[in-house]
Amino acid sequence: MEVSQLKELKELREENAKLKRMYADQALMLEMAKDVISKKVVKPSAKRMIVTYLVKNIKPAWSRAYLS
Repeated sequence: MEVSQLKELKELREENAKLKRMYADQALMLEMAKDVISKKVVKPSAKRMIVTYLVKNIKPAWSRAYLS
């Protein structure tokens, strides 16, 4: 393999690792959202409060990917 091909391979592997982390984060967020939705919370305002907390405190994977 040539140097340029090795460099491209390294870049592709790094991008692949980043995408795998993004996917894992999104899958976790989806599971948490499903869990929140399935809980029997007395009032819709309580669900809203939980979702607001999750959105503020757990940044989506795509925002972390672009910041790194």
